[in-house]
Amino acid sequence: VTRNLTGAGHPCIKILSGHSAGVTAVKLTKEGDRICSGSNNGIIKFWDVESGKCNLTMIGHDGSVYAVDISDDGKVVFSGGNDKTVRSWDAQTGVLRLTMEGHTNQVNAVRAAPDGKTVCSGSGDKTVRLWDASTGVEIKCFTGHTWVVRSVDMTLDGSVIVSGSSDKTVRVWNV
Repeated sequence: VTRNLTGAGHPCIKILSGHSAGVTAVKLTKEGDRICSGSNNGIIKFWDVESGKCNLTMIGHDGSVYAVDISDDGKVVFSGGNDKTVRSWDAQTGVLRLTMEGHTNQVNAVRAAPDGKTVCSGSGDKTVRLWDASTGVEIKCFTGHTWVVRSVDMTLDGSVIVSGSSDKTVRVWNV
């Protein structure tokens, strides 16, 4: 269900409805033409911004999805959730490509490298992990945070990862 809100200077121009549980994560494609959303029931949806229609539904997480990201080329969706996994999905078909396992607590953040070769994740297990996006193999585990990792990001060349934690620190990691 889509509602267009125009006129009277309303700041919200569109409402996308279709999740059956609370929405916990959103991400726009680089071009801004599609939105990926994750929810508390483990379902991920891919929306067309112009029409407001859900074009794709991805089901596979056991529990809440806390993080979503989209590769810069728009071909892959990455997600992380309460089931301690990072998942990779085909953004055209919704087919699960890979499940990356290694975290021992929920995954709160995911970020794909701009070149699409790696993805990093942050978790309640206080770690940041770097994964090979094509094989799902863990490349490196970064330790040092003393509490839950809430957010991650990566430089354009993928050589540096930053993480934010409930331990009140931002850490900068050399890959």
